[in-house]
Amino acid sequence: MPFHAGFDAAVYSGDASMAWLKAHSNLAWCGYYLSPAPNLLPAANSWRGRRAALAPAWGLAPCYVGQQARHGASAISAILTFIQGCTDGQQAVDNARRDGFARGTYLYLDWEDGGALSNDSQQYVSGWMVTVHARGFGAGLYCSHRLADSFAQLFARLDPKLAVRFWCWAVSSSAEHPLQETLDGLPRSDPAGCGYAPAMMWQREQNAYFVTPAGAPQAGQRIVIDVDTARLADPGAP
Repeated sequence: MPFHAGFDAAVYSGDASMAWLKAHSNLAWCGYYLSPAPNLLPAANSWRGRRAALAPAWGLAPCYVGQQARHGASAISAILTFIQGCTDGQQAVDNARRDGFARGTYLYLDWEDGGALSNDSQQYVSGWMVTVHARGFGAGLYCSHRLADSFAQLFARLDPKLAVRFWCWAVSSSAEHPLQETLDGLPRSDPAGCGYAPAMMWQREQNAYFVTPAGAPQAGQRIVIDVDTARLADPGAP
């Protein structure tokens, strides 16, 4: 079974740079930040409104950075209730519709914390998932590979049961570092290698940077990406 290299990045590098990257790499898809969202970095708002330009060339994984546990990410907002999950799930759907994502597209809730799941965390994530599903979109979750099975057990208890797609992070370090591979030779590994066999996607490297060479639209541009692999060339597709 073929797998597909992808990336996600907080900052949109520009239309010309994305076209150059598509032509000079084996990347098939990219993450796409849905904004506004309660814990989204301001720089990530640069993805807003880009779907129409990107969709002809790129598979897209729309991602919503919702409420976060206080002891995990340095959360601006940490309102972890079922009702807040429903509210944020509706916002994610509204943002996706605004940018032209079709009904049935999988939207991914970004859950940054890798610690044990509190009851409040479970309530919030459950509210988000059931709302996104009820509004006609697919429900996905970006989370630590160590938490994926616990989340899967949680989702199995929901009514209705949801076919949630998992985008798992399992990295050796989050420190910024030079990209080790060439852009046209990025690994297309089985996402199961993250440690959670059913994973749809695996974020296998965080904060890798490269500098665009002479001849690129913005030569010398330093671009920081997270390197991923997926079972689908378009992880948001129904």
